[in-house]
Amino acid sequence: MKQGNNKNRNRGHNRNNNNNRNRINNVPSKNQVLESTGPSGKIRGNLMQLIEKYLGAGKDAVSQDDLVLAECCYQYADHYTRLLNVANAYDNSKREEQQKQQKQYYETRNSESSSEEISDTNEEVIKEEIENNEQKTDNKEKKEQENQIQNIAFLNTEIETPVEDKNPIKK
Repeated sequence: MKQGNNKNRNRGHNRNNNNNRNRINNVPSKNQVLESTGPSGKIRGNLMQLIEKYLGAGKDAVSQDDLVLAECCYQYADHYTRLLNVANAYDNSKREEQQKQQKQYYETRNSESSSEEISDTNEEVIKEEIENNEQKTDNKEKKEQENQIQNIAFLNTEIETPVEDKNPIKK
């Protein structure tokens, strides 16, 4: 039984490009897993891992006196280093843009409320806190007085317990 053409079938990979709409010129993000087909075969990993793997492969090639393979590996490492730099620059620009937007939001939010409203609300909050603190101290004082009264009452009462002679032998 033939299943037909499965070109568009996703085999565990997200092929939809909705994630990359915000990326400039399809530059991968730092954490995106890439598959690179280089001189030493297929290598998978994020940008930093690919750089490390190609540098390691280049060092291995130098130790085996294969300078052509080493140069090829170093060129791949250089390529992925450049991509990592572009990804970092893109992320930094996005972060700065978000910080500017947050700053503008808080500035407009603070400028909308007048200073009189702020001072009135601050005074109300302060009054409420003072009243709450007074109530707490009053409650603490009442509890302490009740505890003192109970302690005094306990000390003033005489505890009468019958003393039994536990020794059955009488003299």
